[in-house]
Amino acid sequence: MSAGPSPPVSPENIARAPIDVPGGAETNAQRERDALAHERAVFERELGVVGKLFGGKQEKSGNIAVFVIVLCFVLIGFAYLAQLWIALPARDAVAKIDPPMPFERIFTALASIITLVLGYLFGSNDRSER
Repeated sequence: MSAGPSPPVSPENIARAPIDVPGGAETNAQRERDALAHERAVFERELGVVGKLFGGKQEKSGNIAVFVIVLCFVLIGFAYLAQLWIALPARDAVAKIDPPMPFERIFTALASIITLVLGYLFGSNDRSER
């Protein structure tokens, strides 16, 4: 009494097919979801306000270093534009106005901070591998 081969199943019917899940699987998934939510809440409490800005323990030093580098580049750009702004009215004047601090000194100071931070970043990676 063979009825013959069954007709092919379409992908739409497969997508709508009911899934039999044992009763324990739902509670395990709920427990896992609750545990992960608790871990996330603990992690967010450990981060605090500053941690949300700079990251957790492992990436904090690198994030702060990158922040310092970006800040130095912004300050270099600001100092350069400020020097140009100071020099604009003095172009027509008989005596040129010297800026309070030459751009070269500002650039040298901020570039030394950038190289110091880069040395820290690459030096700290080498120490952690030993």
